[in-house]
Amino acid sequence: MAADETLVPGSTAGRDGIERPGDEIGPYRLVSPLGEGGFGAVWLAERRQPFVQRVALKIIKPGMDSKAVIARFEQERQSLALMAHPGIARVLDGGLTALGRPYFVMEYVRGKPITEFADDRRLAIRDRLRLFMQVCEAVQHAHLKGVIHRDLKPTNILAFDVEGGEPSVKVIDFGIAKATQHAAAAQTVFTETGQMIGTPEYMSPEQADPTGEDIDTRSDVYSLGVILYELLSGVTPLDPRELRSKAYREQQRIIAETDPPAPSTRLSTDASGDSAHAARVADRRRVQLPELVRSLRRELEWIPLKAMRRERQERYQSATDLARDVRNYLEGKPLVAGPEGAWYRVRKFVRRNRAMVAGTSAVAAALVVGLGLALWQWREAVRARDEADQRGREAVAVKDFVVESLVASDPMQGGRRDLTVKEAMAVATGKLEAGALRDQPETEAALQLTIATVLSGGADFDHAARLADAAVRTLERVHGPDDIALAQGINNLASIQDRLGRTADAEALHRRALAIRERALGPDHGDVAFSLNNLAGILWAQGRTEEAMSMYERALAIRERAFGPTHPSVGNTVNNMAVLNIKAGNLPRAEELLRRALAVQEAALSPDHPDLATPLSNLAYLCDEQRKHADAEAINRRVLAMREKAFGPGHPEVAGSLNNLAWSLNAQGKRAEARACYARALAIWEPARGAEDPQVVKVKGRIAEIDAAAPLAP
Repeated sequence: MAADETLVPGSTAGRDGIERPGDEIGPYRLVSPLGEGGFGAVWLAERRQPFVQRVALKIIKPGMDSKAVIARFEQERQSLALMAHPGIARVLDGGLTALGRPYFVMEYVRGKPITEFADDRRLAIRDRLRLFMQVCEAVQHAHLKGVIHRDLKPTNILAFDVEGGEPSVKVIDFGIAKATQHAAAAQTVFTETGQMIGTPEYMSPEQADPTGEDIDTRSDVYSLGVILYELLSGVTPLDPRELRSKAYREQQRIIAETDPPAPSTRLSTDASGDSAHAARVADRRRVQLPELVRSLRRELEWIPLKAMRRERQERYQSATDLARDVRNYLEGKPLVAGPEGAWYRVRKFVRRNRAMVAGTSAVAAALVVGLGLALWQWREAVRARDEADQRGREAVAVKDFVVESLVASDPMQGGRRDLTVKEAMAVATGKLEAGALRDQPETEAALQLTIATVLSGGADFDHAARLADAAVRTLERVHGPDDIALAQGINNLASIQDRLGRTADAEALHRRALAIRERALGPDHGDVAFSLNNLAGILWAQGRTEEAMSMYERALAIRERAFGPTHPSVGNTVNNMAVLNIKAGNLPRAEELLRRALAVQEAALSPDHPDLATPLSNLAYLCDEQRKHADAEAINRRVLAMREKAFGPGHPEVAGSLNNLAWSLNAQGKRAEARACYARALAIWEPARGAEDPQVVKVKGRIAEIDAAAPLAP
């Protein structure tokens, strides 16, 4: 209160049962109301003697002083009195009013709800995480004192600036706290049957259960997960307006049965409906929206999702465990919430110890990172179905498999330092074929698909197809014909068959994967768009342009709704639509689409990322079609450099770029340079595809045309 504020002189609280500014309660004079709950009101009050002190005074509201309410009020006071932590508001005093209503006095915290505070100051993600760790520490202190808060939410966590230091927090309002270990537990007022107590959008499933009284500290861990979710993404997992619009029983059912969407998915979905709001969310975190979504998807969102698991035993088991994993993220260490422990830890080790890893076999590092990433993607598809103990067994099996396979490239253990990727894959494949993981068919199939992907990237398509086919047959035997993990395996096999030129087989496989995903996930799921996009590419390759365009348009609509207009997958689909327009001769529309695809991809990816090569190559092709050959040459040179850096000089993708560059050069009369590019492309393609391959024959013909035109300058 400022020095010139005035209070009503001589008033006494409680004459008519209603408190007013200026009323006196004990040695305290009420200044202004701070808040009001179901049975209590909180006032800013001031004490003048023996020293000036501003406090928060909580008092039971008139007419609410039943035995049950008084017991609950007393429990809150006793719970707070037990705790002594800088992150929890302290109890200073207590007593009875003239009319016998109890009150107690707490330290006054001049702060804002933690989410509002973080947004007002535009705190970056790492600063928000550090602030959140303070909350976890305060809640853990309460738990150690035998107190479960049961109503953790941003308005009960006040954040404030500290002069010369980092912002701090204080947890307040233990009004519905549950005592578990101390004398106050005897006075706990249990919720009546069928009554839901707490704030719905932050409430754990067990707390929403109308028949359940088995609430433990992990319920607070769940609420902390929701708060972290909101700090990161700007939204809660469940829309509070929609949730509160439901009937009471329906609210309970939704809370108990709904798995929270990933924060990145929730944010992307919101962006598709209100892009301005999503942009503001990102701005308050000092990032662009695509960067925020990417940072969440990488690993950060695993933390709140683990805290919010429906089954308590799958959550963090304490607030300290939750805080520790947040610290792991900040320090670049492996997360407890990470996907599969062994693989994930190896990837993190490589990232944090690049210098040491660089001294060992490059093949080993590539195998670890490639297999780890693909296995994570694989496990995401079946995560909801797997039991925790099964995941543990599989993680151990995978770790042992990788370690044994990588010994082949470790000269310190009798291996070969110069082992090629193909040879390393052969070692791993041999172990699988010998039955190394036969008793764990899901893990075996995951590794087969992973190795198939690596081999396909190295242009060993026949071997890749055999492995992927074996994995698909295993998955169908284990899970039946309608499993979403099977759909992922079928998709991988289809892509490999397409690279082998087996277009009809690829189309049939992509249609099968699409049907499984539509049945299992619904027609508007992002994975359905993925299958539509792939199937459209096969149809286009067969000249079925109208069918392909219809597929692309449907995929684009799904992806824009699911992920927002700036997601990289949107750029991918727009690029494909541009190619169709080029083939149809609609060059202005094609250029418009390509520019959009590039804008999306460049915003999401690094400048030399190989995924940018596809829309750039298509733009170069369009420039050639428009006779802007110099522009096409410049773009093709950029793409060639990107692909050589990403894949090495002998990769088929590099051959494709050389072929494109040769065309642009030849069109400008730069025949010597064009011939050299064609010759390099031929040297890559012919050994891999054979002399009868149509593309090989075409390149030979172009070289012959250049040679026949006129003698080339020396």
